[in-house]
Amino acid sequence: MYEPLNLDDLTPLGAIDAVARDIDTHPVALTTSGILTVSRHVALIGHLVTRLAGDSHFYADYAREHHTHEDTASAWRSAEALSAAAARLTEALSHYTHALGPLAIISQPPHDTVPHKEVHQTEKLRSHLRDARRSLTQARTTLHHPAAPAPGVPRVPDPAPGPRR
Repeated sequence: MYEPLNLDDLTPLGAIDAVARDIDTHPVALTTSGILTVSRHVALIGHLVTRLAGDSHFYADYAREHHTHEDTASAWRSAEALSAAAARLTEALSHYTHALGPLAIISQPPHDTVPHKEVHQTEKLRSHLRDARRSLTQARTTLHHPAAPAPGVPRVPDPAPGPRR
């Protein structure tokens, strides 16, 4: 089980993979415990969004400060890939947040719900969870297959792992 601070010790791609594994390990139950699980997933993905946005800022600052160096193009590509991945993660975050509504309805005691309403809400929940997973996969793909670097352009060093501000 990963916690946000443990994710800071991983590369961005490794952190996305760790969160995906955590989500697979902790599926959303159709009970009130599912609300806690979704909240956990929201916290993990939200942390990733913040981290990737911060890393993108690091690379953009590096490129601005070293605009005469050969590795500027690499820094801009890294900033762009991290920003695009963060945007995909915000989509996953949105879907998980939207999943809370149907899950709250499904979690109500049986005497408080109408069966067809529960089926409809279950489909809405599953749709949001599928879309969240797809967005998480797209974020991973964005980082795993960024725009190709120009020939002969060196890679910019990764930001140092550790606490982010």
